[in-house]
Amino acid sequence: MTHVRLDAGNQGLFRLPCAPGLSALIAALLLAGCGGGGGGDETAAAATTPPGTLPPVTLPVVPAVVAEDPLARYQWHLLNTGQDALSSTRPVAGVDLNLGNLYDTGVRGTGVSVAVLDTGLDIRHEDLQANVAIGGSINFRTGSGDPTLAGTGGDHGTSVAGVVAARAWNGLGGRGVAPEAVLHGFNFLLAPTLANELASFGGAAQAAPVQVFNLSYGEDLSEVAVVSADELAAREQVMASSRAGRGGIYVKSAGNGFFSIDGVDCSVAQRLGVSCGNTNLETSSNLVSMTVVGAVNAAGRRASYSSQGASLAVVGLGGEFGENRAQAPGQADLAYQPALLTTDFSGCDKGYHRTIGTPANPLDLVGPSPLDPSCNYTAIFNGTSAAAPTVAGVAALILQVNPQLSQREVQYLLATTARRIDYPGTPVQFQGVAVYDGWVVNGARRAFSNSYGFGLVDAQAAVAAARTFAPLAPRRQIDWQTATPSTPVPIPYRDGAGTAGSLPISVGASMTVESVQVAFNTTHRRPANLRVALISPSGTRSILVWPFSGIRPLTGSTTAGFGSERMLSNAFLDENAQGTWRLEVVDVTAASGTSPSQLVSWSLRVTGR
Repeated sequence: MTHVRLDAGNQGLFRLPCAPGLSALIAALLLAGCGGGGGGDETAAAATTPPGTLPPVTLPVVPAVVAEDPLARYQWHLLNTGQDALSSTRPVAGVDLNLGNLYDTGVRGTGVSVAVLDTGLDIRHEDLQANVAIGGSINFRTGSGDPTLAGTGGDHGTSVAGVVAARAWNGLGGRGVAPEAVLHGFNFLLAPTLANELASFGGAAQAAPVQVFNLSYGEDLSEVAVVSADELAAREQVMASSRAGRGGIYVKSAGNGFFSIDGVDCSVAQRLGVSCGNTNLETSSNLVSMTVVGAVNAAGRRASYSSQGASLAVVGLGGEFGENRAQAPGQADLAYQPALLTTDFSGCDKGYHRTIGTPANPLDLVGPSPLDPSCNYTAIFNGTSAAAPTVAGVAALILQVNPQLSQREVQYLLATTARRIDYPGTPVQFQGVAVYDGWVVNGARRAFSNSYGFGLVDAQAAVAAARTFAPLAPRRQIDWQTATPSTPVPIPYRDGAGTAGSLPISVGASMTVESVQVAFNTTHRRPANLRVALISPSGTRSILVWPFSGIRPLTGSTTAGFGSERMLSNAFLDENAQGTWRLEVVDVTAASGTSPSQLVSWSLRVTGR
């Protein structure tokens, strides 16, 4: 059995069902949202608060117990000596979060609140309950304060929560990255309305104290998501206003679509070794305040499933599939590489490790195992769903030592202290056209990769930098500038000569780039034939869309072609925005020298300081 990032159904297609405008929506959220979006048969086992009330949020009472955690030895993502990780293949020593002596010096995420937006949170789990904020969670289906999942399947949110903040030194299970952080649970994925999402983002009283928000969900899309301007503004307003205006740390999974997307032929991408899925297709991954996280395995390479994209910020540790040949023979070699060990839905009658299914490794047997007789843990949790909470945990460590940091500053610290891995990478070309550039060093000497963002998070380096960090200059944003030529630009076949297939936009302001957003329109109807790249005044190229990805052809009678209202690139960090930017569109499969399609217009927005 494999457990990868949970897709959230219609995420990216949310509307405003309860309020006609942004101000009305935000006001409704202050009254705990526009309803549960519910149905279903889920009931809370024992609500911690009466339905419909907004209780005061208090920190959990932590027992003064010091004991070794019996399963921590298998958690290679925390400390990797090349030890037994329960899978057949051992991890490569040193591929971990580099926690160093942080725990010994008291840096454990103490008091930092982390929200898990997911399917649920087992608030009575033996290795989580000491860290759960009393009155700090919402069950959107029942209206109660208990988001514990009903049913017998695995609870994705409980496993995510364990990666972030399983309690340490209590003699139980393993540990979280930030083992003294405070957990809040919001079962948003069971009632995925925009109002519930924004309530979980900090709009509801239960979420108001939250500093770090973990979003291990999303969609591996085969088309660009279309979201209204009101929805985008609502998200951005709540995200910016959280943490008393400093901005919450929103950590989101990049996606698990490298190999495939349902119903799409990505066979050429597979042969070339580029991603079928693209992080830039999902709207929330293109918000300037979202930290998008890919996954690395225990060998220190991009995890097999982890989607590529220019909106990646960093990578965390997600592992592979965690199986062992002794319990699960006959699988592909990839299945036997380590996954993450974390908390599971309590009891042998439910969860990933339970009394039905197939055995995977010495812990995940069918029913009780000597390592886990109560079936409260699993060692097969993986995906960018697992990688994101490793980064959320590091963010909690950062905020413990410097709680005044803004969202921008935390993301900047994560990016600038991350470790380059698999460097310089292997560029990919198709008949002379660059499809994937590997690592690219920009004009400010920041190295970026569509596979790894700025690299693997380094907890010890990030915390050390946070202690003495000089605040960034106030945020600046050059609002959207648009290039719309009187005659659309023909899209050339493969790499055009000079500036063929591109349009310029001149930025007059001198400012330091943090991120760049792009919108564009073409008449092309087969986007999987295209490479769309943004080129900065410093000459740095960031590939936003690459050929042979899983973007479906446009259908229907409309004359509109492929485009996007928002794609983001992090590749230009610390460059100067001043000068000429170019968007370049190339068709790699046109039958003749020039595609019959055209680049109609494009727009640019730069955020920085």
